[in-house]
Formats: sequence, C-alpha cells, structure tokens
Amino acid sequence: MTFDPAFVRGSLLVTAAACVFACMSALIRLGSEELHPFQLAFFRNLFGLLIVLPWLHKSGMASLRTERRGLYFLRAVIGTGTMLGFFWTLSVLPLASAVALSFTAPLFVTIGAALFLGEPVGPRRWSATFVGFVGTLIILRPGSELLSAPALVALAA
Repeated sequence: MTFDPAFVRGSLLVTAAACVFACMSALIRLGSEELHPFQLAFFRNLFGLLIVLPWLHKSGMASLRTERRGLYFLRAVIGTGTMLGFFWTLSVLPLASAVALSFTAPLFVTIGAALFLGEPVGPRRWSATFVGFVGTLIILRPGSELLSAPALVALAA
C-alpha cells in the first residue's frame, strides 16, 4: 500500500495544529491566573502578527486587498469576539468543559449551512447533529444549574 505524500503531510500538519491548540488552551488557563484573558488574547495576536509580518513584507499589502471590506470587517469583529469569549471561558470554566463546548462549532455550522446557504443536509447528518446537541446538554448539566453564563459564552464563541 502506498501513501500519497501530500496526504501524509496534511495529516501531520493537522495533528501538529491540534497539539498546538491544546497547548495554547492549557497555557491560556495557566496564564489567566496572573493576567486577564483579554491581555492573553492581545499577546497571542501580537505574536501572531510577528509571525505574519515577514510574509506581509514579502507579498505586500496588495495580498490583503478585498472587494468586500464590510464583510471583511464583520469577519474580523466576529473573530475577535469569538477569541475573547473563548479565552474568558478558559479562565472561568474547567478546561475540559470549555474545550468540549468549543467542539460544538460543527453543529452550529451544519445548521447555519442549511439555513443560510441552502446546503442539503440529509437525515444522517441531522441525526448526528441532534446527538451532538444531546451531548452538549450532558456537558452543560453536571451540576444543579442548567446553563451558566460562562457555558453560554463558550457556546456563543
């Protein structure tokens, strides 16, 4: 059996990204003991900018050009709000709960794709989405309070 090198490389990159995101979440949790989560988000973006600057210098500002500035700005605002919300939930919820709630994103993407983009969603996918939401309710209800504010922020993020 032969392996496609691009497939192997892609698999390794996805695995590495998952490890990096897991480490980032743990570091945010640890760092939030000393710093506000929004300060941690600032430093994450600062270091991200330092990594992107050489590419931006080489390719120029033209690589960021878009015909839809309003949508680009909206995407930036939503992305920033999502990151700030997720960083805050990492600081107030148990790490496992915050990360588990962040895994609900594909459920909302499925619903959004069906409602806003007209994507066909078959019965198997709807069933999987329903089971995913049941799992989310199990995560949200380990205590006496059904929905806490941090859990709602994690879902929104």
